[in-house]
Amino acid sequence: MLTRRADFSKAYLTSIMPPLLAGSLLLADSDSWLHQRKLMLPAFHKERLDMYAAVMAEESERAIATWQSGQRRDIHSEMMRLTLQIVTRTLFGLDFSNGVEATERLIDALMDEVNSRIASPFRFRYPLPSLRTLRLYRAMKELDEIAYTAIRERRRHPQEDLMSMLVGATDEDGTPMTDREVRDACLAVFFAGHETTACLLSWTWYVLAGREDIERKLLAELTGPPAHSASPAELIERLPYMQNVLNEALRLYPPAYAFGRRAMRDTSVGDHEVKAGQTVVMSPWAMHRDARFWDEPEKFAPDRWQNNLATRLPKFTFFPFSSGPRRCVGSSFAMLEATIAIATILPRFKLSSPPPVVEPAPSITLRPGGGMPMTVTRRKGPN
Repeated sequence: MLTRRADFSKAYLTSIMPPLLAGSLLLADSDSWLHQRKLMLPAFHKERLDMYAAVMAEESERAIATWQSGQRRDIHSEMMRLTLQIVTRTLFGLDFSNGVEATERLIDALMDEVNSRIASPFRFRYPLPSLRTLRLYRAMKELDEIAYTAIRERRRHPQEDLMSMLVGATDEDGTPMTDREVRDACLAVFFAGHETTACLLSWTWYVLAGREDIERKLLAELTGPPAHSASPAELIERLPYMQNVLNEALRLYPPAYAFGRRAMRDTSVGDHEVKAGQTVVMSPWAMHRDARFWDEPEKFAPDRWQNNLATRLPKFTFFPFSSGPRRCVGSSFAMLEATIAIATILPRFKLSSPPPVVEPAPSITLRPGGGMPMTVTRRKGPN
């Protein structure tokens, strides 16, 4: 990722990922990746995050508006819908309420296809004909129709959102991005900003369940002005224990649990020789639970992050958002989103009684296998 970056490529993913994501920032290499990243960065600048905070709080309130005390709800599904609404409203200026079901079908179809490709000893650029393939392409067509309709609308009526920035962007010679290039860039943000943050929130609720001591500390920290009334920087500074909890959830259950690179030429990693064509995999899951670097690595212990632990850790012992030049462009957005969601929901509802064991289901991301059924109980008091 750093010292031998030029020797490796993300091309190994093209045999795993469906063609829907082929041109996106998630898979692009070299100049294509750098070009997309430069165009996206302004959407994640401080002044933009300031604008997003109120929407994040509003959508968090909206997500729990129909919750009834004592209900069993699939919290992972709830968090998926919440983050979908947040990412489409803040970055694309869309209310996606009517597109939730189509998007859920697409994501489920993508997960099935990726799982099938990972398990298969044979890799084909395009999926083989099957009912699963039909479901995948039907879902891709639905999302493409939504994306291209929005792009045409932005070309006619620009707004203050990421899609409008990309539609208005030009190369050095003044050439604008094609609709396909805008679509690819938006899909990268869509999947990364929606899926991974939903996983982070789901696992956070899971590790908090039954931890009354930790919940009390969080609730005490949350007394004060509403989360969206502070700037993102002020909010993160005002809620240090919340950041400890989120970092610990990221340590134990990193949504991006593994990263890979394929060697473009014979090279080396440390003392290890790597031949051209071989794939090297780096696993945050493994590093985050390595007893050489973490005391009681299997234990959920937010207090370990006190006194700026992150600054004292050896490099690459904690890298939930990857690292180096390709570190996740939306990491600050994701942490702000998770912070505001928990700050909005926790004072109103207690989430408890998940299944005794929830097995992680590694696919594109680290989802909770079988969902995350939990009981929601309204807290007493003014909230």
